[in-house]
Amino acid sequence: MQDYTDSTMKTGIIRYVKRLLGWRYRLATLLCLLLLFPVLGYPCFASSMSLQDITFQIGRHDSIVKEHAPSVAAVVNLESSPYSLAIGYRNRMPVHDISLYGHRTIAPNFGIVTYVHTAFGTADSILTDFVIGYEQGFMLKNLSLSYALGLQASTSFFPFLERPLFNASPYLAASIGYTCFNRCKVALFTTTNTLFEYACQSISPILGSTCTVSISNEFEIGATYFLQLSDVSPEAVLITSKEVGVYGTYKPKK
Repeated sequence: MQDYTDSTMKTGIIRYVKRLLGWRYRLATLLCLLLLFPVLGYPCFASSMSLQDITFQIGRHDSIVKEHAPSVAAVVNLESSPYSLAIGYRNRMPVHDISLYGHRTIAPNFGIVTYVHTAFGTADSILTDFVIGYEQGFMLKNLSLSYALGLQASTSFFPFLERPLFNASPYLAASIGYTCFNRCKVALFTTTNTLFEYACQSISPILGSTCTVSISNEFEIGATYFLQLSDVSPEAVLITSKEVGVYGTYKPKK
């Protein structure tokens, strides 16, 4: 009886390991393809992409899981008209985030946007998020307005689940900004997806603000703040996370 039990346990463990390695292998392949997509998809202009700016940000993140967690991020922006690409990495121990943002200009103040976001490091889980949509902007002297609509798909991989969790929801975004003295810009925004944050629920907005000051033609400094809400319902609205940070941007001379 003991031998039968041991054999059954060994068989179950082997099956679990094979299943775990199987979905991780498929996931690794998928992530590699997604990360290579900007290069493989844009071979015609990849060699001519120019560096627009580099941003470094430090901040503090509070969530229902962990309070006062330090956050460090870096973002590189590349451009080759009519395409632009942002590559970002954020370290918020124990979570690592890798993000890509692509934009293709179709007409003045109108373009197609794409996000690819991957987070890993929490309980051996891997979270992925993909967004595709369009963005429309308007300029009224020193005032800028924009909105975006699209589709957002999320996948969560957990080692203790046989199958990953999938979810699809609308992608919504809107922002308003004001520029004063040609050096200072203040913006307010609401969205379901940023370069590093995303919401799996259909209505789980992210509210935030930024303030940027141009020191010179090459350097900018600023501050940012956002909070993410839980599902919006008549019963309760909870703040699931919030973050405050400061950043500096370097724009190389053309």
